[in-house]
Amino acid sequence: MIKLRRLFGLLGLLSAPLAVHAQNAPVTVQAEAGTIRDAAATPAALTFSSEAGTGFLRVVGDFVTLNGSTQSPNADNRVVSYNITFPGPGTYDLYARVRVGSGGFNDDSYYVPNSFGTRSAFETSRWVNANGLAGGGYTNATDVVSAAGTVGTNNVWKWVRMSSFGSSAYTVPAGSLTQTFEIGSRENGLDIDKFVFGASGVFFTVDNLDKGQQGSVTPPPPPFNPPGPPIATGKPKFLGGVYSNPQKVNFGKYFNQVVSENGGKWGSVEGTRNVMNWADLDSSYLRAKRQNIPFRMHVLIWGNQQPSWIENLPPAEQLAEIKEWYAAVAQRYPDIAFLEVVNEPTHDAPVKQSPTDQGSGNYIEALGGKGATGWDWVITSFQLARQYFPNTPLMLNDYSVENTTAGAQQYLNIINLLKQRNLIDVVGIQGHAFSTQPTPAASLTANLNLLASAGFPLYITELDIDGLQDEVQLAEYQRVFPLFWEHPAVKGVTLWGYRPGHWRTAQGAYLAYENGAERSALKWLRDYVQRTDISTITTGNLAATTFCVGSPVSVPFTVEGAVTANRTFTAQLSDAAGSFTAPTAIGSVTASAAGSYTIAATIPATATAGTLYRIRVVSTSPSVFGNANSTNLTLKALPTATLSGTTAICAGSSATLSVALTGTAPWSVTYTDGTTPVTVTGITASPYTFSVSPASTSTYALTAVSDGSCTGTALSGQAVVTVNPLPTPSLAVTPANDVYTGGVPTTLYLGYGPQSVTLTATGGTSYSWSPAAGLSNAAIANPVFTATQPGVYRYVVTVTNGFGCSATQEVTLTVLDVRCSNNANSDKVLVCQNGKVICVSVNAVPAHLKKAGNGLGSCTPEASSNVASAMGDALGQSFDTYPNPFTDRSVIRFRSAATAPVQLQVYNQLGQLVATLYQGVAEAGRDYETTLEGRSLTEGVYTCRLVSNGKVETKRLVLVK
Repeated sequence: MIKLRRLFGLLGLLSAPLAVHAQNAPVTVQAEAGTIRDAAATPAALTFSSEAGTGFLRVVGDFVTLNGSTQSPNADNRVVSYNITFPGPGTYDLYARVRVGSGGFNDDSYYVPNSFGTRSAFETSRWVNANGLAGGGYTNATDVVSAAGTVGTNNVWKWVRMSSFGSSAYTVPAGSLTQTFEIGSRENGLDIDKFVFGASGVFFTVDNLDKGQQGSVTPPPPPFNPPGPPIATGKPKFLGGVYSNPQKVNFGKYFNQVVSENGGKWGSVEGTRNVMNWADLDSSYLRAKRQNIPFRMHVLIWGNQQPSWIENLPPAEQLAEIKEWYAAVAQRYPDIAFLEVVNEPTHDAPVKQSPTDQGSGNYIEALGGKGATGWDWVITSFQLARQYFPNTPLMLNDYSVENTTAGAQQYLNIINLLKQRNLIDVVGIQGHAFSTQPTPAASLTANLNLLASAGFPLYITELDIDGLQDEVQLAEYQRVFPLFWEHPAVKGVTLWGYRPGHWRTAQGAYLAYENGAERSALKWLRDYVQRTDISTITTGNLAATTFCVGSPVSVPFTVEGAVTANRTFTAQLSDAAGSFTAPTAIGSVTASAAGSYTIAATIPATATAGTLYRIRVVSTSPSVFGNANSTNLTLKALPTATLSGTTAICAGSSATLSVALTGTAPWSVTYTDGTTPVTVTGITASPYTFSVSPASTSTYALTAVSDGSCTGTALSGQAVVTVNPLPTPSLAVTPANDVYTGGVPTTLYLGYGPQSVTLTATGGTSYSWSPAAGLSNAAIANPVFTATQPGVYRYVVTVTNGFGCSATQEVTLTVLDVRCSNNANSDKVLVCQNGKVICVSVNAVPAHLKKAGNGLGSCTPEASSNVASAMGDALGQSFDTYPNPFTDRSVIRFRSAATAPVQLQVYNQLGQLVATLYQGVAEAGRDYETTLEGRSLTEGVYTCRLVSNGKVETKRLVLVK
């Protein structure tokens, strides 16, 4: 405050002004001397009382709301009139001695007129709400009643200078020294003792006013008209101001961003349902347009200064009205730089706190209430804002979130809920003196850093710094303002008033006097902002919102302001939750001047998949944080492929390989087959299996996998398919004895010679014979076949080697029944002798077989064949060979009596199949001819066997070389 002793030292310089003011002694008016317009009205709103010899006017009726407005008395029994005669013409300031009741700020306002004269109790334009008396005033006798004062004690008499609470000066013209002065009551609990009209430009102490004495003329700061331009002109950050009638003076010469103080609050615009008063808000908006500066809309949703008519509507109807409010603002103001969607969510939600609470809106449930998140009503408010303001940056705003870690963290939690849903773009921090003044600079910085970790630009939205003494205010400005202005994430600062009429006028938060003279803090502020080099970084929008880890990304950004040579700008990737508390550097670029640049960055291959990533650009030396990109980014993990499957196969077979895939179908997989790349596309399920048939041992390795957007190259697994050789089996037929039969080992004669043979297979480690019938053991290499019944017996042996690979070999055994004795005690067999079949004793067989042309059983095969051919001709069937014997080749010709499957095969003397000359269906009556090549065969006797129509015929072929 300004002490009287500081003023008297200058009186010698002010003799002329004193002479002027000496004729205008202060005029004292006792408050209880007035006349109540409608004193008979009941209940009474005003009474005259006395206490300890002091008479006073007491307000006993609380304010009256009319059409949602409390900006005038609104009743004649709330208006008091006084007729005052002044000693001379001139301009007078109003002082009042008041006592605020125990209700404090609920007992501390009344209405004063903006000029002399009679006016209607309902004429809002001619009444001024003098509010906030509880926070100001003077009581010490020597105190100069020059500003709002600092006495915040209730129930004490104190002097207030009414111009510090909204009142204007009053003019008394020459020739009209008697004037009508009126006041109106507003809040009960306020007592008024007396009024004093003192000549403007004269300063009065409490003692002067108590005694009705002339005050002293001090050297007020000379009137000042700032030249402009706005303080932050040419700076990359704005210095904005609040816009209202007291703050409009010289606005454009100080500030380059604007926000309406009260005009944008819903209760101010639509105090009466469906009756819109846009005047104050239009004024702010048009100021932004005229000056071409950003306009901030304050505010859509709040728990204060909301329309009273909405409080008791059903929630559905409340929501409909909220949407109408959004739509009306969006239509009227298309160029909003920042839209305050919700104000003070942690302190003043739109919920009725008590039955007498007014102005809360009471519509929290219409917006979803607290809900599962605890802040559903905030989320809904922003969702509606995105709908109605799709291209406008959306802001959350609150106070006392910078002075405690708990407050900052709670605020950050709400920010992150909105961020997860892409609903917020900027963060507002009010920055009032009651939050900053008691908080160390280090704590303020730490909490700003915490809030900046969300990646959004920060704005100080309602800065004020108290100080009734210039030196006190200056010191606090010098402590706090640079902390905000130079913070790397703060992009702008808005002062919540700078002239008297400031909402904290009583605390001395104004920066200029009514005549425009600047206080010390304002002079310092201009100099500091203009001489301080700062820069800002704006991270641009990325070309896409989905990236694969390890992929490149171009990060555009713009830097404004002072840029030192070779300054490094780094792109940072947030963590998976979108926080920049511990960001990852992903690329950088060097620049030496302001401008637009692009960083060629790379998403780390180690980044985990997620949907809430953000990227911002920062710099060091100096430290500046760019905003994060405006949309959550999705990082997709690279798909992976793991190869597994068969590792060893046998020659001629296939291996099955399996690829286990991660990512999103469909996939494409590339693998190498030896050195040849093979790509398979359109894979829709994992695992994916495929077969390979290498001719020799081969290596298969994965080289790439793609899921349509991401391609992986660091893949797991390879398969070495080893091709093992097949066994090379051989098969021998060994008779049980060496009795000569004149035939081959594969032909057994029932009644003579060996009655069994040993089938010996070689070339493997295990053996399996099929069929097993007729063999001594089907699972050994050398089973014994014993003839019991005549017929043709075909056996296949499967030979398996040590690699588990198998091959087959087959043999055909022919059993002929040559027995001819009817006497069971006499063994006789058939012998073909000289073309005739005779029955002889087995003992006589060797002698017969020694003779050429003789043989066991029927006569020679040729003769038998001729007989068979003759029979076949009769049946329409034939089978013959020529030449026979042969040296190079022999032609075999056959005809089937009926259409049926036919098999024509040739066996060697060991019973081994050496050629299949025909296998298939033969048509009835048709002649078929084929050739047996003898060049690859060894000399010897071969058996040609024809199976047709269920009958078996054989011919003996002799190969001579």
